[in-house]
Amino acid sequence: RHDARESFTFDFAKARGGNDVNPFVGAAAAPSPAGSASGGGGASKGGNGSNSAARVLVVHGVLASLAFVVLFPAGAISIRVMNFHGLIRFHAAVQCVAYLVFIVAFGLGLYMAIEFGVLDNAHPRIGIFLLLVLAFQPPLGYVHHIYFKRLRRRTLWSYAHLWLGRIAITLGIVNGALGLQLANNTQSGKVAYSVVAVIVWVAYVAAMVHGERKRKRSILPPYIEIGLSPAQSTLELQAHDHYRKSS
Repeated sequence: RHDARESFTFDFAKARGGNDVNPFVGAAAAPSPAGSASGGGGASKGGNGSNSAARVLVVHGVLASLAFVVLFPAGAISIRVMNFHGLIRFHAAVQCVAYLVFIVAFGLGLYMAIEFGVLDNAHPRIGIFLLLVLAFQPPLGYVHHIYFKRLRRRTLWSYAHLWLGRIAITLGIVNGALGLQLANNTQSGKVAYSVVAVIVWVAYVAAMVHGERKRKRSILPPYIEIGLSPAQSTLELQAHDHYRKSS
């Protein structure tokens, strides 16, 4: 419930069905008794509040989707399937931009969750968890890179960085669907998001599997590569060696 300055009431628990894009549209437009007694001024304010809430929700959804359905997967896929000078820096830059975009989306979502009293819902709780977990990714990635360059193999820092990223991307995509459900989005909107999200997630998993297979082949010493010349074996080892080229 908003205070007297907003002059409208919203019951999130009763937000079901309807043709609106989200439950904040229309529900917030109903005037409170104080607004009705003042000659309808509250209804006008309520309409403005409803439009403002809808805009904030749209921006929140767009930015969060951009982060978890576009930028985070793109940065993760690039490190598995691409091979060019500066790839590590490119990967780090994309992931950092994605995190900054998510911070903005999180701020808007947290404001709306507090405003409408749904902070105990799974969607905002997962968002808080993701914000905290992803804060560890840049330092973990840096330590992973330093030790990989030195030891030429993965360490505990490597696995922490890799699996934290994999879990966060998957959970972020799922949380987007939960957000659409919480906002009572249209069925077509939910289907569109689900289709795009599934395609991106499958591409991400495929790139991850491809990268792991290529890594396992590349860690074999050249003299074990039966039937290959020393030059061919060296090329096989360098196929996955992004770190040398990116240093």
